[in-house]
Amino acid sequence: MLVISSLQHGHGRLMFLLSLFKVLLAIEERLIKDVLSETQASDDLNEREKKAEIRGFGEVTFSIWSLKEAEACTTEVYCSEEFMADVCRREVGLDISRCEVQRTLRGGDRDSIGKGKVIGYCKVTYKDCEKLQVNRH
Repeated sequence: MLVISSLQHGHGRLMFLLSLFKVLLAIEERLIKDVLSETQASDDLNEREKKAEIRGFGEVTFSIWSLKEAEACTTEVYCSEEFMADVCRREVGLDISRCEVQRTLRGGDRDSIGKGKVIGYCKVTYKDCEKLQVNRH
């Protein structure tokens, strides 16, 4: 009788832990959808694709999934001559040129995804590319 009671109690604990795990997964999935639904963030863009987006549309928005990616979302990285050299030439004759990086993150001790984790997105805007000259014959 004691063995059966122990087995039932152990099974109850296991079921509780499985239910708790399912709830935590659902919360994490909802958080990710909430963050990414706020923007048109693209996943897994490589550097070449990011540059092409800026060149074509004047901006790019991409997902952040780690602290390392969050730390790289800065003007020092995306507004540098090193990065922008392959994007376009700077338009000359402008009174004000502007390169902007916006970082939006969730995470940390007080967020449900937990300490040391972040999710969010990075938006880089640079609309001061030299216009391409089109030859019309």
